[in-house]
Amino acid sequence: EYYPVAVHNLINACFLARNLEPVSHLLDELEGYSSDHKVLHARNFYYAFHNRMAYNKYSGNYQKTVELHGLNVDELTSHEQYLNAPALFHIHFTLAEAYFWIGEYKEASDQLKIIVEDHDMIDNEDLGSFARFLMILIHFEKGDFEYLGHLIGVCERYLKKKSIKHQTEKELLTFFRKVHRTGKQPTGQDWRTLNLRLEHLSSNIYENNLGHTFDVIGYVSHKLE
Repeated sequence: EYYPVAVHNLINACFLARNLEPVSHLLDELEGYSSDHKVLHARNFYYAFHNRMAYNKYSGNYQKTVELHGLNVDELTSHEQYLNAPALFHIHFTLAEAYFWIGEYKEASDQLKIIVEDHDMIDNEDLGSFARFLMILIHFEKGDFEYLGHLIGVCERYLKKKSIKHQTEKELLTFFRKVHRTGKQPTGQDWRTLNLRLEHLSSNIYENNLGHTFDVIGYVSHKLE
């Protein structure tokens, strides 16, 4: 009963240490474990399924995450009644993030709407804030600058309620407030300035941990290519 929990925790430790080498073997261990108890079976499925999605994420294989979900959607649906709200949140967020990175913005937005509108799903405030930041990024990428004002306001109200506020979040809000105010695409210098600020902040462990939620620096660096 406790073995899958131990393997799940070990996989998460590997993610935090950014050491992916042992993860593939550990995922095979999880996927090979089963239970006749419906709740435990659902839990074990979630551990294996979501950690596989996360492994694809950390490996940069976002398309594989989408494909994995497509292959397992029926089984996921059969287990939903036995999964708690935070578990479902993590799945929706990871899938939304994958859709975003491969440019399928409507699909990403659909996933985010589910979790933003259901407050019971959120057990991690950083995930909650970045679900809202992802909505901002989606509309920015689509060139829908007018709606950014509303989304920034939604994000600001959420951040005010957070127990721990990050400077990285403040930098992003400031950046996109300017985008909304000017109605123009940021210049290369704007992106470089933001990138330098974020890289400086990443030397702080609390700020750097946000990179496990969403790769902000990777996104900004992509804009400089």
